[in-house]
Amino acid sequence: MDLNNFSGHSPCPGISLCSLGCEANRLLRSRRLSFPAMPPIPGMTRRLPGVGLMLCLGIVLAALGCQPSMPPADNGVVPDVTVNSVPDRGQEVAPTDPEGGDSVGLRFATFAEIQQYIDDLEKPAIVDFWSLACPPCIDEFPGLVNLQRQYGDRIVCISVDVDYDGRKTKPPESYKEEVEAFLTEQEATFTNFLCTTPSDDVFTELGIDSIPSVLVYGADGELVKQFVDAGDTLGFGYQRDVEPFVSQWLGQQ
Repeated sequence: MDLNNFSGHSPCPGISLCSLGCEANRLLRSRRLSFPAMPPIPGMTRRLPGVGLMLCLGIVLAALGCQPSMPPADNGVVPDVTVNSVPDRGQEVAPTDPEGGDSVGLRFATFAEIQQYIDDLEKPAIVDFWSLACPPCIDEFPGLVNLQRQYGDRIVCISVDVDYDGRKTKPPESYKEEVEAFLTEQEATFTNFLCTTPSDDVFTELGIDSIPSVLVYGADGELVKQFVDAGDTLGFGYQRDVEPFVSQWLGQQ
């Protein structure tokens, strides 16, 4: 009997007594496993039938192997968590380095958590609300990267992706790979959020109808200027509108 070939599985050096015993017992009950009858033993008037031996083997193996396994010992090792890992929904957002770094990171956060992050900076911030589905957002995004390169020692540049629209079939996590790929391509080595609040709710909170939208906050967390595709900032761009404003505003600080 080849115990390694139960159920058609390939041989496994780590086969457990439990799987061995339970599989043997199953095959015994299904009559797919049989043994030849034992030859007569001198001094005995009857032979033990092969089926009897078969049942005995199944019961013994099942008794030995089908006991509940002991839980793995806790060795105290905590798995590493990378900056780009996806936290549980509603998890507290830890601040990133406001000066930016050498790599692209992406954090998941609600709109309220992002606003709290801005309030706690105690430094001027330029916040760009954008989406992969918004061509003008994609076209203008390099302007935010350029602002970071010019004024990164005086301001905090933040991007907020609002692709998530609230669908259960398309959760925020499903946008992670594409958003990270875009940010990496743009060399957006500042603070990047993927908002877990549905986009329509974000628009309502901001009082806007569309994106791109660029908001300028003072060190006190108060909104200084809002660039939207409406009113006196209709058709705005970084090079023509946002950068000159930020340069002049910082000169007055």
